[in-house]
Amino acid sequence: MMVMTSTSPLREFLSRRESEIKEQMKALKTELSELKKARSALETDESGSSEPTTNDGPTIKDMVKAVLKDDPSGATSSQILERIEQEYGQRLQRTSLSPQLSRLKSEGEVSQIGNNWILAELLVPDAQRGAHEDSEAQDFDRTNWDDDSEVPF
Repeated sequence: MMVMTSTSPLREFLSRRESEIKEQMKALKTELSELKKARSALETDESGSSEPTTNDGPTIKDMVKAVLKDDPSGATSSQILERIEQEYGQRLQRTSLSPQLSRLKSEGEVSQIGNNWILAELLVPDAQRGAHEDSEAQDFDRTNWDDDSEVPF
């Protein structure tokens, strides 16, 4: 009997590759943000206006949804702030994050369970789970059967 250890070459490769991809994504997001800032500065110069355009990259709400999409168990506010800094290179204040989390919650985009914020699309509502279980229970409820002739199997 062959016992696989938790540090198999495949597991090590997958872990290393995931880290590499995340680093590449972080670098690309930072570069994209810089390109957008440069474009905005050029557009400001060309138009003669002193007001920059507002499209400087993803919004706080977009970043929150992106970092939560990677973790079905959710994350605390502090963890969200850390992940945004790691993945986007933006250091946000908690006072900037909290109102956005509240807005996302009121829009039905996220839910809060305990201290964790979870992307709503990753949750299975209790009502759906309960309805599904109830319908299965009704399908196989044999209490009213007189004999085995009505048993579906």
